[in-house]
Amino acid sequence: IMLHASVKEGWGLVVIEAAGQKTPSVVYNVGGLRDSVRHGKTGIIIKNNTPESLASEASTLLKNRKLYSKIQKNAYAWSKSFTWESSAKPSLRIFKKFKLTSE
Repeated sequence: IMLHASVKEGWGLVVIEAAGQKTPSVVYNVGGLRDSVRHGKTGIIIKNNTPESLASEASTLLKNRKLYSKIQKNAYAWSKSFTWESSAKPSLRIFKKFKLTSE
C-alpha cells in the first residue's frame, strides 16, 4: 500500500505509478489525489486528512484481503488507461485551440 499524505497536489502521478505496480493507494482528500483515485475502486480517499485516518484506512485495507485484491486489480487496470497517446491528443487540441502550436 502506498500512503500519500500531501495537503496540496497538482496531479497524483505517483498514485498512478504505484497502481501500475499493482499497489493500491490510500490518499488525503485533496485535489489531484482525488482525481487520480476512484474511492473504493482504485484506492481509498480518506475523509479526514490526518495521519491517524490514513493509518486507520490502510490498516482496514490490509486486513480485508478481498477488498485489497479488488482494489489492486482495478488500480492496475486504471493505470493502463494513462498512455502517451490518450494524454497527447487532448493536450494537442487545447494547444491548437489557443494557438500554442505551429500546426
